[in-house]
Amino acid sequence: MGLLWSTFHRLFGPLSTRHHSPPSPTRPPLPISVDIRSCSRRRTPVAALQQTVATLLQESLGGHLQVYTDGSVLPATGQAAAACVAPALGAALSCRLRLPANSTAAELAGLHLAVDLLLMLPGLQPAVILTDSRAALQLLHQHQPRQHTVANLSARLMAIQDAGRPVSLQWLLSHLGITGNEAADQLAGAAHTNGSPVTSAVTQLDFARPALRQAVRALHPDPRMASGVRLMRVPDCLPRRERTLLLRLRTGCSWTRARLHRHGRAPSPACSFCGADETLGHLLCACPNLEAARRDMTAGYRNLGLPSYSDQDLLHAGRSQTQAFRLLLEFLQSTGLATRLVFEDKEFRCKNALFETTALSLFKYYASYVLFAALP
Repeated sequence: MGLLWSTFHRLFGPLSTRHHSPPSPTRPPLPISVDIRSCSRRRTPVAALQQTVATLLQESLGGHLQVYTDGSVLPATGQAAAACVAPALGAALSCRLRLPANSTAAELAGLHLAVDLLLMLPGLQPAVILTDSRAALQLLHQHQPRQHTVANLSARLMAIQDAGRPVSLQWLLSHLGITGNEAADQLAGAAHTNGSPVTSAVTQLDFARPALRQAVRALHPDPRMASGVRLMRVPDCLPRRERTLLLRLRTGCSWTRARLHRHGRAPSPACSFCGADETLGHLLCACPNLEAARRDMTAGYRNLGLPSYSDQDLLHAGRSQTQAFRLLLEFLQSTGLATRLVFEDKEFRCKNALFETTALSLFKYYASYVLFAALP
């Protein structure tokens, strides 16, 4: 817990103490629509969806100032940006978030930009903010938002209404060729690299989870996990004994001569056949004594379109895992490695179990002796 707190404080600094008063219970809620009638990607053709959205924008919202917003998150780093566009006025704003965030936080930043744009525009023409984020609109729809970013956004929207400009929010399907929506999407993507200002509208706690997840993941001892590579699980369809063997090989718990020597249980780390250090990679990929069996395994991997150049390639197949692991298990069984690499560990566990049993018996005997010696 101390490590997590120190990491949080290093990333985010002191927490924000701003509090926003909840709206009066008698005040009508913000006009928010999170759907479009008879509009579903699964059941409706794209042409029909485009016609429905065009009708909504021209007939129902034709007299409104339309402001489109969008957020963008880079999958590799989690860096987030947002943008808003008002096509009728040729106005646009963009920003970046200071730390990694999820897509909802990026969309909320886009809604804050829309409010900034409306505050800069003169006049009291009714406005509608269009976004493709249902999650952001549902957070705003709550009577008393819990997040500081959402509460601040709700208060700012109500302040615009109190100033005399009617404001509503409308959910919109994305990637339908709507000019404003596509422009906001492109501007949000470009905001990552065009030097857009960093926004302070999204508070620390609203994007703490993805940033903390990334920081804690970087502390993982496995460099693959630390770099964000997602490792595939061993298939459940394999027998338990085979799954255990694969997991031991993956985690480096196989008793090769190099590991035995490192633990002081072998005089030399050298392979008994070729003299090289007997590591797992040597046994799976390089030892000439196992070349015949290895040739069949690597040919099977090539037929599956999988690399077989290293022990990591063999143990972490990206696809066709079950077939690839069966080839690897056949190699381990035919060469005797399936037994030899875990036999020493079984012997070690038996010795440990015997030691623990003996120690427990001695402790019980000593405790009984002390108890009876204390009796009058």
